[in-house]
Amino acid sequence: MAKSEGEIVAISDAGPIIHLDELASLHLLSDFNPLIIPKTVYAEIANHRHVALQHPVIVFKVIDVISPPEPQLSVLSKALSLDKGELESLILMHENPEAIFLTDEGAPGTMEEGA
Repeated sequence: MAKSEGEIVAISDAGPIIHLDELASLHLLSDFNPLIIPKTVYAEIANHRHVALQHPVIVFKVIDVISPPEPQLSVLSKALSLDKGELESLILMHENPEAIFLTDEGAPGTMEEGA
C-alpha cells in the first residue's frame, strides 16, 4: 500500500476505537490517515459502538481481508486465543509493515498478577 508524503497509516483492532469513543477521545486518532480496519472489525464496532464509525474527523478505510494467515500467524492466533478481527488486523499488518498497529491486547507476561 503506497502512502503519500506526511501520511501516517495505522491498522486498528476494534478495542482502541470502541474505548476511545467511550472516553470521548476518538479524535486522538485523527493523525492516522487512513485508519485501516478489516470488515470484521467494522462489524464489531458497529455492533458495540456504531456512533464511533460516524466520527467527523476520522477517515476509516474498511478492507475485506481475503488472504489466509501465514502459518506462523495462524499458530500464534490460536495460542493467544485471538478473535477473527484481531487475526485479520494482524494479516493486514503483515501486508502493510510500515503501518502502526493499534490494539488493546496485552502481550503475555506484561500484566502484573492481580492487576
